[in-house]
Amino acid sequence: MLQAESVDAFSEKIFSFIKQSESRISENTKYEKENMDGDDPDDKLDEEDLQVLKEENKNENELQLSLAEIIGILFKTHGDHC
Repeated sequence: MLQAESVDAFSEKIFSFIKQSESRISENTKYEKENMDGDDPDDKLDEEDLQVLKEENKNENELQLSLAEIIGILFKTHGDHC
């Protein structure tokens, strides 16, 4: 079992990872919106670019799901410290 300080540090790190992931998803979404209707054809996203952005966001969502599972385990095993 972990000590309370370790649980706190671990939880803070997990929430930091989730926040960073949310930021990356937001940046990808913003980039997609900004470059969908660009006047310059070189800046406009093609189908391959869109697919890459969607895959990156999918990976971020999977990361967040895994992090949520870790938080669930912490609650289950160290509920009094969470």
